[in-house]
Amino acid sequence: MRTTLLILSCLSASASIFAAEENYGQWSALREITLNTSPAGAGVAVDQIGFPVLISLTSQQADVFAQANATGADLRFSSAAGAHLPYQIESWDRTAQKASIWVRVDTVKGGSAVQRVRLHWGKAGAADSSNGKAVFQAADGFKGVWHLGSTLEDATANGNNGTDSGTASAPDGRIGAARYFENPDPYVTTGKYIALGNPAGLNLAGRITFEAWVKWLKRDGHRIIICHGAAAGSDLETVLRVGETKDYRTGVWTNASHYATLVAPAADSNAWVHLAGVYSGSAWILYRNGLKVSETPADTNGAKPSPGAWRIGAEFASPPGSPTRSVTRYFHGWLDEVRVSNVARSAEWIKLAYENQKDAQTLVTVGQTVTALAAPQSRAAMRSQSPPVLRSGELLFRVPSRKKRGYSASGADRRIP
Repeated sequence: MRTTLLILSCLSASASIFAAEENYGQWSALREITLNTSPAGAGVAVDQIGFPVLISLTSQQADVFAQANATGADLRFSSAAGAHLPYQIESWDRTAQKASIWVRVDTVKGGSAVQRVRLHWGKAGAADSSNGKAVFQAADGFKGVWHLGSTLEDATANGNNGTDSGTASAPDGRIGAARYFENPDPYVTTGKYIALGNPAGLNLAGRITFEAWVKWLKRDGHRIIICHGAAAGSDLETVLRVGETKDYRTGVWTNASHYATLVAPAADSNAWVHLAGVYSGSAWILYRNGLKVSETPADTNGAKPSPGAWRIGAEFASPPGSPTRSVTRYFHGWLDEVRVSNVARSAEWIKLAYENQKDAQTLVTVGQTVTALAAPQSRAAMRSQSPPVLRSGELLFRVPSRKKRGYSASGADRRIP
């Protein structure tokens, strides 16, 4: 009886796994995509786990736009071995032949010029499987990801969606559309910003990472990129911002300053700049365009829980000359791809993000189109060739050989994880 139950249990579990897989040999075309982290590419030597890779499609991939579903619903991504990779289509413009797609790669290999993933398209009736929640996973540290295009939705499963207060969608963001914050005066009575509330999942303590693409027009006064706090009766705030002394600044205010800072180069005005602020557990670190530019001395003050709200483009504070607190310190310019994580991203992660997302990016090369006949069978397809055999508590499968009909040359059972 135990043996029978074990067999049924294993087969039932295996069937559910197999059903979730797709046979990409059924898609009519594919392109191989090379991820190059060698010194000639992104220049990152360390593996990055659970990394969202940006795949940008242009008129150089015109056949993808012409042959795929009008909305890109039949697009799929897989590893070179055929395993499905979660993805999210942030933007898809068939007419302009532009698309921005995030693909979660389990491991982006450091120092490699030969790692490949695959883009598949061309299957009539394929359901749309674009899913930001599967790309920006909580298990990978993502607490909030705002693409800031036509909507203010949080791409993660955390549901920390924004509420708009006067900002405008801008079509030419760094990645897809961005958001424009028109606030020439940082201390105007009613400015334009995005409110995020104070959800429990974002009330973070200790390690934290901010990431954002920033295109500022003014660096006078205080210009907030993203901030948590303060509130009535609490001065605690954790922030990434521009301004005050014409600088970039990240850190925490506890009635004392704990900031990593860099004077913002004048040439950064009206240009897209990638900024990241990290509390490592022992210091605050500021990154500009993928490079560390400032670090505080040893500091035990990381992100602080606060009764105050999160905001993009503003904070709750006292304007100059006023004892009364209000929403103020408004950002002026464009913001795109704002992220908050509850982990300290490494220098290699930040560099890879910049190299992948910048104009003239260095990580991704999209290869030429080949037909689906050149694609290997998926694991599910190979498993379907013969029934599994239970041996010593493991499911074993006969895998057909490519060299001749029938089973593999050795005839041995092969385990397929």
